[in-house]
Amino acid sequence: MVSSTLSHKLVFNQYLILFTFFVFPMLHAQDGRTLLLDSLQQWAKVNYPYFRQLVLNDQYKKESIKSIETQWLPQLTVSGKTSYQSEVTAVSLPDDIDFGFALGKGEKFQYTGQAELTQLIFNGGLTGISKEISKLGCDIQSGNIEAAMLQIESTVNSLFENILVTKEQIKMLDYSINDLIVRKKNVETAVKNGMILSSELQELKAELINLEQNKTDASALLATFYSQMSFITQVKIDTFQVLQWPVVIWTECSDDYRNRPDFLVFGQQIKSCDLQLKSLQRKKLPQLKFFADGYYGRPGLNAMDYSNHFSGIIGVKLQWNIVDFYVNSHEKKKIVIQKQIIQSQQNLLEIELNQKLDQLKIDANKNKELITKDNDIVNARSAVRETAAVQFENGAMTFADYLVKLNAESRAISNRQIHKIRLKMYLIKKKTLTNDWK
Repeated sequence: MVSSTLSHKLVFNQYLILFTFFVFPMLHAQDGRTLLLDSLQQWAKVNYPYFRQLVLNDQYKKESIKSIETQWLPQLTVSGKTSYQSEVTAVSLPDDIDFGFALGKGEKFQYTGQAELTQLIFNGGLTGISKEISKLGCDIQSGNIEAAMLQIESTVNSLFENILVTKEQIKMLDYSINDLIVRKKNVETAVKNGMILSSELQELKAELINLEQNKTDASALLATFYSQMSFITQVKIDTFQVLQWPVVIWTECSDDYRNRPDFLVFGQQIKSCDLQLKSLQRKKLPQLKFFADGYYGRPGLNAMDYSNHFSGIIGVKLQWNIVDFYVNSHEKKKIVIQKQIIQSQQNLLEIELNQKLDQLKIDANKNKELITKDNDIVNARSAVRETAAVQFENGAMTFADYLVKLNAESRAISNRQIHKIRLKMYLIKKKTLTNDWK
């Protein structure tokens, strides 16, 4: 069942490349500056070398199965040898005595050509078990590759979140910059009228420069995230392109992570151990083969006939490796230990995934609670900042005090958006963590 699931997923991934290059461009034909998270995830999966590895691994599996199946084909071996002997066996008999048969004269120069044909008749089902073990080995490799692809998807999610959060931080800086630009005009007038000291205007100008520097840093960080996204998707993406949320139903998914490829791999590894144990049992059984040997040369099967001639032999051969009875006991213990190690690794993965799910829920609940209060905080901060603006322009408040109110308001506005972004990312991260994109 697990092997079949991964095989179907591989076929799906092979068709995915066609969908990515032909359907996605149609989706964005009207607005080439907009990219969906769905697109970025699929591009990363298809364009990164992992997809090519999946295809090659599938081809390798097919060739491995064909190679094992050749065990049931007739095996033909051709060999030859020639030799020169310093002496040969000879029998001297009186010429006048007739024994009723002729003895050939031995030849020092001897040669023989041999063709051996063997056909496996029975091997205890080892061929079928070997095929299953080979399939599982390739499926395990595919599962490891798909697990790496899932990690790539997680990286895309993180970059997507970082880009959106950084953009909100830049918006916060722009908000403060625009506000101070407006205040600057009013303050310049107030300074001329003697209502505000000129030092306040100088502090405002210095803060504007500081905000511009912070915006430069944030813009450089944003460009870095876009560059990393371009690298991981192998698609050129610039900072002018708008990233949007995926086209999914925003509903909670289950905590069932058993569909993750790395989790499925453990089940396949355990099954492979069981098959190896079964193979050890079958190796204790004898193998039965049909054989046919043909010879040409001298001497043949008749050691006394040194004429050039054909000879042959056919029969059935029984091969029973008795050493397997005591060697297999040690191999069995090794496989049982390996199986226990795999089960322990599976338990570790379950602990890790459960911990990540719990942390995601904690973060989601935190952001839900923060969002319920964000609007009240923003309204309160905006009211305080508006009052402070009037007081500052009338000389009743210093610029430093006003800047505190302005920063508090801009942070509140930015935090409200960031909390919303992170709450949405909770659903996306959970779907990636559980591999549940239904």
